[in-house]
Amino acid sequence: MTQEILAQRLWTAAQNDSGLLTRLRSAYRGRFDVRDALWWRANPLAPTPSGRPDPAAQLFELKAAVYCMHSVPEPLVEFVDPITLRTVHATETEHRLRQRMREQAQEDAALDAALATADRWADAADVLDALDGPAQASPPAALGRADPADEGLGTENADDSGAGGWRPRGSASQGSVPGGSATTRSLRTEFGLYPGAPRPQRRFALLLVAVGALVGALVAALMVPALVGPADLPEAAAPAADIGSGPGALGAADPQALEQDYLRIFDEPADFADGKAPYLGAEFSHDSIRSVGAAPAGASFGVYVARRGTGQYCIIVQNADHTGTSACAGPGTLARTGLRVNATVRGTVSVGGNPSMAVLLELSVVWAPDGSITTSSHPQGDSCVASPAIC
Repeated sequence: MTQEILAQRLWTAAQNDSGLLTRLRSAYRGRFDVRDALWWRANPLAPTPSGRPDPAAQLFELKAAVYCMHSVPEPLVEFVDPITLRTVHATETEHRLRQRMREQAQEDAALDAALATADRWADAADVLDALDGPAQASPPAALGRADPADEGLGTENADDSGAGGWRPRGSASQGSVPGGSATTRSLRTEFGLYPGAPRPQRRFALLLVAVGALVGALVAALMVPALVGPADLPEAAAPAADIGSGPGALGAADPQALEQDYLRIFDEPADFADGKAPYLGAEFSHDSIRSVGAAPAGASFGVYVARRGTGQYCIIVQNADHTGTSACAGPGTLARTGLRVNATVRGTVSVGGNPSMAVLLELSVVWAPDGSITTSSHPQGDSCVASPAIC
């Protein structure tokens, strides 16, 4: 179950279960109401039913102001980064964007922790049901089904408030589910989180039919050529017959491998010009530091990625004097929206036969959700005014 689906289900259940809502509020350490946070996770950038906008939408306006190529240049201002305690040179807009991205990362991490806690509640409910004995662990008897053929089926009904809620067939209310507190019973009834729990027939019937049709089509595609023999192919096309014939060629991609693809740079060996990783600060895991490409000749900066603590991944642009700019995000944010850093660095350009003209460069580093990391730079606006030829 993805976090988005779990968030949607918890949001639905919390509308009518005060006990569950209390537990969610205790587990959530964010700045917003936990119901709003769950809604935004399940429905990104969509306002809540009460009309409250998603705070993440503010990032788009700030990013547009910072990354727009035709924006009015702003003066650089010194800031002391509250996390690294380093002096950072950035514009006011860049500072607001960095601060807002950090707040958003903290909000995402807080909700990630709350969702992980909710998952543990479900696991604990399973253990309690297993200890309660066979009388309560048997869904047909405990739920009062008269027809054993109905086992595994459920109904979707509307509760008194009009909100949709799924409950086992034959049960009058959530309270009829055996074992546990009201909150535990609510979790089990709403989402089938207890052993032998029924699943909604209507939600899965079409899915099962579609999966069956797909499997049948794949089997037919594999069996027919084997029965009738290979078709005559042109000589030039013959090598194509080997495509997909290797072991596991038809197997599905590993979901966990795809999910972790955004961290693939850490699977590569560390490679540094002088053979050792630079010191970026005590907050970064030294073994996790990776260099992002080779810095241009004459550049006085380096671009790195590293893990901070146990739950965040960062892009760091470090100058020769060990000042710099960094931005971090949790795994959830990195997998959904990626990470970006915009910094002003000292570099060189080649103009009129002078291969090493020193200028200020606007550097952008983008860490995409697919794991690719790209850098781009152009002379700063003030440099273009002083020397138009370099632009």
